[in-house]
Amino acid sequence: MTDFAARQKGLRALRRAGWVWYVAGAAAVLVGSVLAWVRFSVFGVEFSLPGVAGWGALTASCALLSLIGGRRFPLLGVLVGLLAMGIGSRAQQETGRAVRGRVLALTQALAPVNDKLMRVGLPPIEPFPLGQRWADHVGPGPLWTFWGGAALAVGAAAAFCGERLGRTCGRCGARWSPARMVVFCPACGERAGPLIACPACQSPLEPSDHFCAVCGSAASSD
Repeated sequence: MTDFAARQKGLRALRRAGWVWYVAGAAAVLVGSVLAWVRFSVFGVEFSLPGVAGWGALTASCALLSLIGGRRFPLLGVLVGLLAMGIGSRAQQETGRAVRGRVLALTQALAPVNDKLMRVGLPPIEPFPLGQRWADHVGPGPLWTFWGGAALAVGAAAAFCGERLGRTCGRCGARWSPARMVVFCPACGERAGPLIACPACQSPLEPSDHFCAVCGSAASSD
């Protein structure tokens, strides 16, 4: 296998892997937005709030936007991925502590009432279970959002690099626009693309040609 063929094969593999990670990461961010971000129990009844009730609505919207416009703007996935990572990481750290703080505040507010109830022989009001940590109030949503954002950012970067290097000369580093058909580098003459030729007369063809413009033969020999 020539250096050119090996390079092209590696770039195609990089682009495919990048888009797989891109789509998987965006899907994970969407899943994370509908999973529980906050969990708590009141009088033994479990409650949970999905991410779309808060910051998850933003991550879900951005993930959908990246799926719609990812092919044209792959770097959008990097920005969305980093945003999802930031929101997911902050939610893991702050959500549980915020809920735990409110639980403790309500427990302290009920302390005078419970004191009076216990004096007359009545059981205290204990709506929240004892011994819970702040991490017990965090659902799986922030974790899905964080790792989904990481996969999205890495996938978008890989897809962008694979596409950019595919239209960059491997010898001199010259670049050309995606719309331009380049077989040899216009700067140094290095082989930079597949040579598409008519199977009958060997005249050069455009990738979109179905028939040769010189002899009229079908562009494909199949």
